[in-house]
Amino acid sequence: MDHKRIMVVEDDPGIRDVLEILLTNISDHLYIAPTATAFYSELGKYIPDLFIIDIMLPDGNGVDICEDLKKRKSTSEVPIILMSANLTFANVLHCKADLFVHKPFDIKTFVGGVKSLLN
Repeated sequence: MDHKRIMVVEDDPGIRDVLEILLTNISDHLYIAPTATAFYSELGKYIPDLFIIDIMLPDGNGVDICEDLKKRKSTSEVPIILMSANLTFANVLHCKADLFVHKPFDIKTFVGGVKSLLN
């Protein structure tokens, strides 16, 4: 898995720290944004190989971000993992996310899903 770029949007500092630890070994370019605004400002700089997006954000909704990314020509084929502690979101996803991860997540299952989507 050479030269894999991952962009994450997660507002919880503790989860951001865990994701950074887990993904640093998988990605050679990892960007973790605390807000949708910060995510979109970085998105214009490059297109990653994988998006990981929390659904409940202080300034946006991960489902809306997912829908936006799937509509854009430049990002429509990039896999997306959506994450939430709220199980009801799993039933209403219309954005065609490639994987839904319920928080708290099993580390081995999460890392396996990330690696699978990057291959």
